Amino acid sequence: MTSSESPIDDIDDAKSGSPAVPFREGIALLWSYSRPHLRTLIVGVLLGLFATAITLATPMVTKWVLDSLGTDLDLAGPITILVLILIVGIIANLAQSVLLGRLSERIVLDARRGLVSWFFLAKLEQIQRFRTGELVTRVTSDTLLLREATTNSLVQLINGLVSLVGTIVLMAILDWPLLLTTLLALVVVGALFGVLVPQIGKADKRAQDAIGDLGATLEGGVRALRTVKSSRAEHREIARVNTKAEESARHAIRSVWFSALTWAVAGGGMQLAIIVILGLGAGRVALGELAVSTLVAFLLYAFNIVDPIASLSEAFATLQRGLAAAARIRETEHLELENTHARPADASTHPSTPDAPVLALRAVTAGYADAEAPALRDVTLAIPRKGHVALVGPSGAGRTTVFSLLLRFIDPTSGRLELNGVPYDRLSIDEVRSGIAYDENIDALKARPLGRLHIEDEPS
Repeated sequence: MTSSESPIDDIDDAKSGSPAVPFREGIALLWSYSRPHLRTLIVGVLLGLFATAITLATPMVTKWVLDSLGTDLDLAGPITILVLILIVGIIANLAQSVLLGRLSERIVLDARRGLVSWFFLAKLEQIQRFRTGELVTRVTSDTLLLREATTNSLVQLINGLVSLVGTIVLMAILDWPLLLTTLLALVVVGALFGVLVPQIGKADKRAQDAIGDLGATLEGGVRALRTVKSSRAEHREIARVNTKAEESARHAIRSVWFSALTWAVAGGGMQLAIIVILGLGAGRVALGELAVSTLVAFLLYAFNIVDPIASLSEAFATLQRGLAAAARIRETEHLELENTHARPADASTHPSTPDAPVLALRAVTAGYADAEAPALRDVTLAIPRKGHVALVGPSGAGRTTVFSLLLRFIDPTSGRLELNGVPYDRLSIDEVRSGIAYDENIDALKARPLGRLHIEDEPS
């Protein structure tokens, strides 16, 4: 047998291509994961603000120590305060890291639980719009991107802004001319941030979409492995999967480049500003316009200002990655769930007549939302209580559609179905499925014994 096409081309035809999520909507979605843990998040923010306050106080205490040189003041007090500040700051940072680390793992767990629930409880026709590999990557890799975006990035944004504003205020107290030099550097760095940071989010989203395509292509190839081998298409499938892997790597590398540029702009820009501050400050010290202790304290703040800028750049980059994940996760939150227990209050589960067939289709027409023509048209079928019935026909004859109707995976567009003589619309989905044992003929079931499946399904 020869074929010019891959045996699983149909699996890969549906591209994921999830649209970019608007920034405000993405932030709201990220916040929905953090909101249940608001108290813990507030504690983390307070610990971060406390550590930031300690960092802001250190240069001023250092200036106090330097001003004490050559005087009768005892240096033991200022040095002791410096040591205490160091110890308390280390403890606060440690507590914050542990707290936010545990919180981020809880958020990932909650997100995964929610996605898994949506996948298994959604209507089958809706969930089948996604490829299996894509659903897997949403639960595995996309949720990992939420880890930092929903906790550390938020705390870093708040602490970074407070630290940046506090540093600028204290710099203004020390010396205005040197502060203007620093602000000029901040404006340049901020403008470059505005160009680079959005590119990180775009590249990360494309990389995640490519990972979803990779998982779907690989999963489809493995499921059709017998067909692939019999068609001698092994190398073709290897090339298809590798193409998706290379596409993901290409977008990920692009994200790495923009992230590296962001860090280089943050660090290099401020280092250049420090050199200018040192030159101007040394000249002002030589003219007697500035004390050495003030210049040292200002330089410490200039060095420290790199940290909040770096934290802000990292927080924005992480936030962009989280928004990319949110855009993909959002797609599954609009799936309609099955109401398996809903049924009319006056419905009866008893057969309408003693000799009613166990299952029956009465002039049933049914199809799928994305199909131009119905898969079944005016089909009438009765399955007696005794004996065996086999549905036989070529591919596309509608056998799968019949079983989908019997199990209420889909509903008919016209006609009706009956179980024990009772119309389906008088029964709940759970009542229908409890009377039918269904074994799906796919390789995935090999991981679970059929006996266990029958026990779990509890067929009547």
